[in-house]
Amino acid sequence: MNLSCSRRMYGLALAGILSFACFSNAKPYPQQQQEEQGNWNGWSASSESSTALEGPQPTAISAENARTTGTTNPGEPTGTGNGTVPTTAAMSGNTALNPSEQFPASPLGGTGPSGAAGLPANCFQPNGIGVGWLPNDVDISVLQSQVSSSPPCTYGAFAQITSGDSMPDEQIGSGVASAAQAGTDTVYQIALQPWVPFSAVSAPAVAASMVRLSSQVPGQIWLRLAHEINWYIDTNPDNQDPQNKYHGSPAEFKAMWTAIAAAVDRSKVKMFWTPVPPFGGDTVQSLHDKWYPGDDAVDVVGLDAYGQSTTGTFEEVVGPFCRLYSHKPLHLGETGWLGGGTPDQKRWWLGQVSGPQAKTVCPNYLGFSWFEYNKPSEGDFRIVTGDAGNLAKSVLGG
Repeated sequence: MNLSCSRRMYGLALAGILSFACFSNAKPYPQQQQEEQGNWNGWSASSESSTALEGPQPTAISAENARTTGTTNPGEPTGTGNGTVPTTAAMSGNTALNPSEQFPASPLGGTGPSGAAGLPANCFQPNGIGVGWLPNDVDISVLQSQVSSSPPCTYGAFAQITSGDSMPDEQIGSGVASAAQAGTDTVYQIALQPWVPFSAVSAPAVAASMVRLSSQVPGQIWLRLAHEINWYIDTNPDNQDPQNKYHGSPAEFKAMWTAIAAAVDRSKVKMFWTPVPPFGGDTVQSLHDKWYPGDDAVDVVGLDAYGQSTTGTFEEVVGPFCRLYSHKPLHLGETGWLGGGTPDQKRWWLGQVSGPQAKTVCPNYLGFSWFEYNKPSEGDFRIVTGDAGNLAKSVLGG
């Protein structure tokens, strides 16, 4: 989500019934098969859960912009694919390689190194669902200790590319120290937003930045490249922010993505595709056809979904994506209650994203990252450190 952007409105059409959802770093949530590696959870396409190792369309407001005002972290923004992967692309003078030429095929047909994307075995996973955070000005280890003695599964940060061949390393690594204190293998999610044209982004520069980041992060890194692509793209008339936009065609987006996927070390850096749910007449399938970079270049599919009505369920929001991307791991890059919500609303939605029914609806569901922010002009999204007290403890039972 872009914490400094203006509010954005989405007319969502998830199977024609989506009654609530908001997103910030959004991508569809396919679940990719995972192979066991070390202490990482493995998900098998032949099983339905992770191993022990772990009418008008309704309108919703994007979480990224629902939290546009108020204090932001330094790294946060201000203000089909038919499954086919482009084989070459000019990226700042560099030619993109076909990922299949560099990485072996995974059991599910996508490329990937021997260790596929997954959550640490020892992280906090009530009902087998990983819990993580997007904390605002609070140490994540302190935050997590108020919920469970187990470490968090994920930790998120934000960064923006303003020069195609120069990466914002300070923003990219802004949460490393906190994440390392929270848990040795906590997954570090970095949302990297290119404000320059897709064709200007240097894949080698991104890869070099990820190498530097990898030296500081013991666990996996999930790269949320150009998250919420279908919202921030400059052809979306609903995004009225004059500055925070992505520039380029779907083909150029896929070329950028696949070039970076080929350039990074996929044994460490997992490509995390996170659009917002379809709106403005799109469907899950048309969103896939237009923006999905292809199985070979995507390790995790995600979604930023926010509760908006207690009549809307996890199944209504996530179900259509789970069915389309049943062969990929699915993770909610951000979640919370739209506009902050009342204590009861927050507890209800937390129960939706963490309850056992979520795994029934979506066997490939890994977990979620809660938006633990207080935006004075938007609402208090917090469930641990907010004025209402520790709401998470009673629901998650850590």
